Amino acid sequence: MGKAGTDSVSIPEGGEHTLEQKIAVKQPRLWSLEERSVYTLVTEVKSGDEVVDRYSTTFGIRSIRFDAEKGFFLNDKPVKLKGTCNHQDHAGLGAALPDAVQFYRIRKLQEMDATRCAPRITLPHRSCSTLATNLDAGVR
Repeated sequence: MGKAGTDSVSIPEGGEHTLEQKIAVKQPRLWSLEERSVYTLVTEVKSGDEVVDRYSTTFGIRSIRFDAEKGFFLNDKPVKLKGTCNHQDHAGLGAALPDAVQFYRIRKLQEMDATRCAPRITLPHRSCSTLATNLDAGVR
């Protein structure tokens, strides 16, 4: 799809440095409730020719906007938001939920035709949004 490189940057041990890159995606497949097109950005840190760190980030490309009179728009199409506000924990299990419980909860939200799931108090575990993406669920 796209690729970007950065000229060599020297960062002292324990130091920090922020790099910004822009990558154009030609004719992107937009993420929507009907088609959850996702991309993976792979970030690598090299020392010489050796990769010393690698991180993958999954993301979708879309536009969103709120209109005070017309509501929410996803990719310039109106969407009625229907959802829930969920606590991270689950009765009898606490907050360390196995993926099977997250799977169950997301499936139940799908059965309710939810388009949105907002976490309550704490952010949900990353597996929750990964499952939502893999299950083609509109919960984030």
